[in-house]
Amino acid sequence: EFLEHAAATGKVELALSLLEQLSEKDLRDVRREVLDDHIRNTPADIPSSYYCSALLNPRIATEELTAYKSFFRSVLDAETAEAFRLHPQKLVEWCTKHIVPNDSLNSQRIPMSPQGVWKSGIADRRSRDIFFVAMARSVGIPAWIDEVTGKVRYQDLANHPELKEGATYDVDFESE
Repeated sequence: EFLEHAAATGKVELALSLLEQLSEKDLRDVRREVLDDHIRNTPADIPSSYYCSALLNPRIATEELTAYKSFFRSVLDAETAEAFRLHPQKLVEWCTKHIVPNDSLNSQRIPMSPQGVWKSGIADRRSRDIFFVAMARSVGIPAWIDEVTGKVRYQDLANHPELKEGATYDVDFESE
């Protein structure tokens, strides 16, 4: 059904790119609403090799896959979303100011959903990292958690037009 709808709307290549990002387990478990959300709410004009893995992909870490892009588009006004996209460090600063890290609340280390972090304003550090990546991707910033180092990273495409891929930065929530 997902591919049929994508074909009918001229987005079959994008849909196939999204599906290629998912593991076999995710392909079995993912709900269509999540796939539709990521196709509908991912800007198609981002010129980056990280487009599929760091922007279109609904998977960030080990969290449950959710339709977080439409959620963030509904709670962020367009001006704030654009400010974050143009200046990704503002999103880092927003997260530092508005999300209280508390690892003791999640002793089982089960990641909170990005929507849950938004609603509570409190999260363990891992869930906060997932939240940042979800918000970044929702406003058009390629972002990911490095599989080797565990560092949260993003590409600043808006402020580095001279770089085809943009400048890549590590996120530091601890320093000011």
